[in-house]
Amino acid sequence: MSAVALSLALEILAGLTVMQTLLIFGAPIGRYAWGGKHRILPVRQRFAAALAVVLYAGFAVLSVLPNLASKSRQQKALQTPVSIALAIGIGLVASGVLA
Repeated sequence: MSAVALSLALEILAGLTVMQTLLIFGAPIGRYAWGGKHRILPVRQRFAAALAVVLYAGFAVLSVLPNLASKSRQQKALQTPVSIALAIGIGLVASGVLA
């Protein structure tokens, strides 16, 4: 189940990363993001889209910390490696390696 969830999360994240990247480069899909006011995002919102891609990776890393700090031996044993795998996968997607 965790592998399926990880795969699904990475696929969704890859899609979001592709979308944000397209927005950064001026694709006319701005109506689907960032409030939908602009067909093509202005420069300021393009920078925000770039920041979003970076944050995707950061949030994944943050999920590792509470699992690692858990008092539950079972949670540490299962969820810490899953969180680390998710962080690595998200980092690869956010960096464009898997996008």
